[in-house]
Amino acid sequence: MSAFLPQQESSIVAFFRKLQCQMSRTKYRYNYEYLADIAVLDKLHWSDEPKLEWVKVVAARAGFLLKNQLHVAEDQIQRQAAHQKLKALAEAKDAEVILRRVVYEVLHMDGLGVSDSYRAKSMSDYESIFKGIPLPTVATNYRCDIEFGLKRLMGANPVMIHHVSKLPDKFPVQEEHFKKAIGALVSKIVSGSSGHSTKVALHTHPDAAWVTKGSSDSLERAADEGRLFMLDYVDFVGAEQGTFPHGKKYLYAPMALFVSALGGGPLLPIAIQCEQTPSKSFPIFTPADGIAWLMAKSIIDIADGNYHEAGTHLGKTHLVMEPFVLASLRNLAWRHPLTQLLAPHFEGTLAINDMAWRHLIADRGAVDRLMGGSIATSRGLAVKTVQEMSIRDSMLPMSFAARGVADQDRLPNYAYRDDAQLYWESISKWVSDYLDIYYKNDQDVQSDYELKAWLIELNSKDGGRLRGLPSPEELTKSTLTQMVTFVIYTCSVQHAAVNFPQYDQMSYVPNMPLAGYRPAPGSTDEQLSEEDYFAMLPPMDMVELQMNLGYLLGTVHYTQLGQYAKGHFKDPRVKEPLERFQKQLKHIGTVIQERNKTRSVYETLLPQGIPQSINI
Repeated sequence: MSAFLPQQESSIVAFFRKLQCQMSRTKYRYNYEYLADIAVLDKLHWSDEPKLEWVKVVAARAGFLLKNQLHVAEDQIQRQAAHQKLKALAEAKDAEVILRRVVYEVLHMDGLGVSDSYRAKSMSDYESIFKGIPLPTVATNYRCDIEFGLKRLMGANPVMIHHVSKLPDKFPVQEEHFKKAIGALVSKIVSGSSGHSTKVALHTHPDAAWVTKGSSDSLERAADEGRLFMLDYVDFVGAEQGTFPHGKKYLYAPMALFVSALGGGPLLPIAIQCEQTPSKSFPIFTPADGIAWLMAKSIIDIADGNYHEAGTHLGKTHLVMEPFVLASLRNLAWRHPLTQLLAPHFEGTLAINDMAWRHLIADRGAVDRLMGGSIATSRGLAVKTVQEMSIRDSMLPMSFAARGVADQDRLPNYAYRDDAQLYWESISKWVSDYLDIYYKNDQDVQSDYELKAWLIELNSKDGGRLRGLPSPEELTKSTLTQMVTFVIYTCSVQHAAVNFPQYDQMSYVPNMPLAGYRPAPGSTDEQLSEEDYFAMLPPMDMVELQMNLGYLLGTVHYTQLGQYAKGHFKDPRVKEPLERFQKQLKHIGTVIQERNKTRSVYETLLPQGIPQSINI
């Protein structure tokens, strides 16, 4: 079916287009009660269930998890349960109903997990549950301070770091803290006790100028040169703490200071305060503080993981895209150019979102079990991020500028930023070329009454309830290009950036635990041991649940950006710009591979790992 603008249709075709949209409005209704006033689908229609091809991809990954469970389980009954599920998967290859049932059970984490709720006694306990699936490479060096800095730039949640020209009063880091931190960092690298071999650390930054120049750096100089950066989890102040399933958990509201090292070196962690109000009970920790520093870094990672799952991932990709999916289905006819462009980027989103809020973030579900905050805290943060999110301000170039991280000289080695920008520019060019085929000028955009209805509904209290969109009067080819670029980028690249590290970065729990199980250390003089550190981390049943969930969500790759189904676009005019887009995506892959030869390796945004849509 070729695409046509509604104002160009005959009266009879226009009538049937309007009829189709009316029928879709009956089929796809908004609900504002499931998730506290944000717009989600009221009831999933059978036609929007995942395709069988997707189910088979998930089934393959579920098979690896079940085989892992067979190896890990010490109890015969548990091994038998895993064996039965594996047998069902094998026998259900061509029995779609059975295959879907088994896959959905695994997605809901039903029957997975064989560990008891004991505490780890050594690091080998965390590695022992990786039997049938590979242990992520981060397990070898997660304690390294340089890796802790890199996590802010290429980890699971690489959108939190922001520039500060001066430190807030609530975070009174002094020059003595800075000097102490730099001295400890340099000493660890030189001695090889950093948790990362000296050879690897120096290879990451070949000139190693920051090691030799570190002693000449200062807090004042770094501020003057614009090299200070912060994390601030103020959103968790007063958050309701979780208690399920093993009693009291801790979700902290910490802050961290980083400096972009002299000589174009790494992002170095300087100081951490474990709560928002400075006091004797919440001192400032530096890399010189031993186990207390390790625990303080875990407190940052716990806050970061909670914000990542509810805010960055669920809120700012899954939930903010759902109104776009619904408004498109309800207002744009099948023959509309935008329908044909966006449909592949919406595939599976309604279904996976429905599974998420009905099961994953349900009371006593996986999120309730894993997170430091209560399930009300997690759901509340997801809702808050959507309600406060401005689409205009969330355009990639705007978001980098707002956080003060666009300057590559001030903040080098920001792999997520550098790779994401390549995709934003390429997607923008593809969208612009595509829209040029159908909209010759701004008047064509203004005359498109289906497009106007789409935009009005996205903005409406009775529709998508989104903020920061242009008004119908402001809609031009340029603003439409920006909106569609944002949608495609979010459905593909941004979701990939924050979803797939759930395996690489988050399935090995010490690298990014999702809850604390003891208070923050209360003094730089407190005598702490590895046992105190292990007491802060989750018990082993939660460790295994986080591994299972991270592996499953972080390894299901279904479809690939730019690879539309053969014959999807019937209009022959689309062929040339699409081929240019596909060629550019291939070039981006080459650029990233070349970059990885001279930087810490970041493969999350290689083209082959980016799906078309949010489908997991």
